[in-house]
Amino acid sequence: MRLLHFADLHLDTPFKWAKPQHAHQRRRALRTTLETICRLAEERQVDALTCAGDLYEHDRFTPDTAKFLRDTFSALAPRNLSRCLSPVGVKRLPFRSPVRPVWVG
Repeated sequence: MRLLHFADLHLDTPFKWAKPQHAHQRRRALRTTLETICRLAEERQVDALTCAGDLYEHDRFTPDTAKFLRDTFSALAPRNLSRCLSPVGVKRLPFRSPVRPVWVG
């Protein structure tokens, strides 16, 4: 079995130290990183993509982030690639969190 694992991406990090425009660019770069990870999973023909830790910032989660995650992970569906999401602090997950610790796929 071939795995591709990543952790602690922290989508929607505020980057409070940066000017607003730079912070926005950094947040966009984090999304691009996830897209690159998914592309790499396809290119390397892994059997499973695993994510542990903070995929996104719970306090800053928006519907746009949820849509981005759905769209990005759904793009892997045609290959029937397993995805395992195991966020940190499962007991702390907000009720409306778009991510639950679960195997998807």
